[in-house]
Amino acid sequence: MTVTVAPTRLADMIGDTPWASPVYADLAARVRRLIVDGRLSHGDRLPGERALAERLGLSRTTVTTAYERLRETGLLTSLRGSGSTVNLPFGHAVGSALVEAPDGMISMTHAAPPAPAGLGAAYERALSAMPSVLTTAGYLPDGLPALTERLAARLTAQGLPTDPDQVLVTSGAQSALAVAARWALGRGDRVLVEAFVYPHLLDVLRGAGARVSAIPHGDSPWDADAVEARLAGAEHRAAFLTPDFHNPTGELLDAPGRERLAELLRRHAVQPVIDETLRDVVLDDGPVPPSYARYDERTVLVGSAAKSVWGGLRVGWIRAPRGVRSELVHARMAHDLGAAPFEQLVLAEVIDAGDEVFAASRSVLGRNRDALRLALDELMPALEVPRPRGGLNLWSRLPSPDSTRFCAAAAAHGVGLVPGPRFAAAGGQRSERYVRLPYGQSPEVLRDAVSRLAAAWDDLAASGAGRADRTAELLV
Repeated sequence: MTVTVAPTRLADMIGDTPWASPVYADLAARVRRLIVDGRLSHGDRLPGERALAERLGLSRTTVTTAYERLRETGLLTSLRGSGSTVNLPFGHAVGSALVEAPDGMISMTHAAPPAPAGLGAAYERALSAMPSVLTTAGYLPDGLPALTERLAARLTAQGLPTDPDQVLVTSGAQSALAVAARWALGRGDRVLVEAFVYPHLLDVLRGAGARVSAIPHGDSPWDADAVEARLAGAEHRAAFLTPDFHNPTGELLDAPGRERLAELLRRHAVQPVIDETLRDVVLDDGPVPPSYARYDERTVLVGSAAKSVWGGLRVGWIRAPRGVRSELVHARMAHDLGAAPFEQLVLAEVIDAGDEVFAASRSVLGRNRDALRLALDELMPALEVPRPRGGLNLWSRLPSPDSTRFCAAAAAHGVGLVPGPRFAAAGGQRSERYVRLPYGQSPEVLRDAVSRLAAAWDDLAASGAGRADRTAELLV
């Protein structure tokens, strides 16, 4: 789908830091970095030169020269009457490193757990149960009953009473979010999100035609005063939020915060859609607040096995308020006709094994998290590194606002990272202070990665922005 990037949005993404000389080269470098880190995608149509120049306070000649420089490197194509569009080699996104890292590259671009002990046995048991499914047509728009029953029982055991007819199985969490967005939102509706979010959620919401409204990040991603100010300022149709080990910050909203947030959303008639994909990834002892749905019965919950079990187990689900599942099934029919039966059987077997597989995954992730923190403390002491109680990554604060340049330099040292601005819902320079460091890899690989990252940071500090811009060119 072609996306037309408005002048205001592109100007926000470019930022308001002082221009380096020559300005046209700096502007071209900034747009290049937006393409390299995935914030501008293949086929995106950029604003006209005059409109962007007015928004940035630059001359049209400067913008024209910057666009021409990008065309010379193959990153833009222009046709008279059609404007300028982003062009990536082979027409693929730079984010394809999510699928396969080049030889010698350590990919830290995705946050997903490795396969835990016990998962292989669950696959074997599921295979033996498959003949019973083969006697059916295989179309399961609401999910395999064996799985919806087990998911409902698991949620009930965790303190959230749930019936099987409240559960809808999907092909992963992103599919669940897309179904919820199609159900909850219309074109032009405002939707509330955190200041930093899972990037593909933004893709889902904008694909639904919604207007994204970000909560300013104060003491937490869900600052009550900021939420109240946003909701009082304009009508919002829904809120898509992640209060459990929030991606990317790893923060956990406490019980009083959930109660306050629920009260605000109810008062302003905002439909809550809550992402609980990381709720089961609890790595430290101690109580976890009740599910957000305990505070607001209108809540639509989204869950997934890809974060709590294994990235390759692409099974997600929606827990709907009573009487709403049929509406969600209708909304998902335009998207797909159901999740794959075999993977649903696998997850049913995982649940039948009790906490065995989930605990094995948590044990590995806890070890990896501690190993990554230790390596960062030893090799990159200037970083501010949190210790989240759960989740899949460390949202680390850099000594200077250079996340995009750092990630470009890291790639030259053989580490793939996603820069902070990729997670920013509303642009701005604050996100340049942060980088997301997932810990799905083994301790040995993570230490190797941190060693390379330390060298990349030293390179960046020694050579300045110019070297990083040249590295960004090499990435494309």
